[in-house]
Amino acid sequence: MAQELAQATMTRLHDLVGGTIPPPPYIVLHASAADLPRGGEDVVGVYQPPLQTMHLVCGKETTTDDFTTEVRHEATHHYLYAAFGLVPFWLNEGLATYMESGPLTEATAKDHLNPSRLRTFQALIRHGTAPQLSDILKNARSHLALSDTYAACWALIFALMHDDDAQRQARHRRMLRSLLALAASQPEGINAAFVEEITRDGESLEEWEQSWRRALWAWR
Repeated sequence: MAQELAQATMTRLHDLVGGTIPPPPYIVLHASAADLPRGGEDVVGVYQPPLQTMHLVCGKETTTDDFTTEVRHEATHHYLYAAFGLVPFWLNEGLATYMESGPLTEATAKDHLNPSRLRTFQALIRHGTAPQLSDILKNARSHLALSDTYAACWALIFALMHDDDAQRQARHRRMLRSLLALAASQPEGINAAFVEEITRDGESLEEWEQSWRRALWAWR
């Protein structure tokens, strides 16, 4: 099951962000999170880039939905590393959390919502602790739990993938392809290229940020 799901995830990523579909990852199953190569808060999967190996928790309490989420998340890390090299944290974790749920085909924004990540991000907004976009890009997350940081990265990628304006959505998706293509040749230029694209119509980064936050707050 895991290899087939990983392959389907990578096929969908190829359609979304380009790149060459790599050979399948090695997959190692563990009975508990304590057996993973490295752990941390709520960690149930680990990807080791040099070894191209996914380590997944598959214990007695692991549900099918939980395992599916793990596989799709770590398979995304495998694809991004194998196809593009090292990419910024926000882009890497944003795409991995985006791929955790929803159909592996084109569908509506509602179909592609990640309910768990959405609830977490809305709670951050409600409590006034959601990180600013500039902090997300810099991975300045010292005051946030890891799950909160992941939710913020998910929210940013979801906003780029789904827009009420079809032309703007298509432009943002092309931008994501371009940003990932930069990873191999000019990784230090990715954040600057992102900001340039987002603000090219005269809207400031802060204005765009408020716009997509309002849109995510409205989802139920």
